[in-house]
Amino acid sequence: MSATDSAHHLLALPTETAGSEPPRVRLVDVRARLGPSVRYRVEVHLESPEGRPVVASHEDASSATGDVRIAAEAAVKALRAAMPAAPPFYVAGAKTVRAFDQTVTLVLIGITGEPGPARLLGAACNEENLARAAVVAVLNATNRVRNLRSGS
Repeated sequence: MSATDSAHHLLALPTETAGSEPPRVRLVDVRARLGPSVRYRVEVHLESPEGRPVVASHEDASSATGDVRIAAEAAVKALRAAMPAAPPFYVAGAKTVRAFDQTVTLVLIGITGEPGPARLLGAACNEENLARAAVVAVLNATNRVRNLRSGS
């Protein structure tokens, strides 16, 4: 199998999945709070493709740039719990940028040990809730990767 074929196998392009799209992970809630000693904690609530509730969290020292990454890490932990057979995702980068007069949250997701693209980029706009935007950006990036448990 060539690298191009591997990438095609790993990514579910919209034209390939029309009508036969498997159930996806669904975002239920994102809860963020600043705790004692300036610790920032993000809790992500997902629903697995089978309908099972999944909750995961990540906590670290709060900072202007670190809070987005903390939320992205919580989202990746929740994805691992919701889809254990999915590729091994990790947060390669997370940040906010100003574009078109609004804040855009970008998350770069890495995939280790799998053929195909090694990085996936997700983006989301939500100036009121950067934690939620980071979680949505992670889901947007990983949403193109097929559920490997289905054998596709």
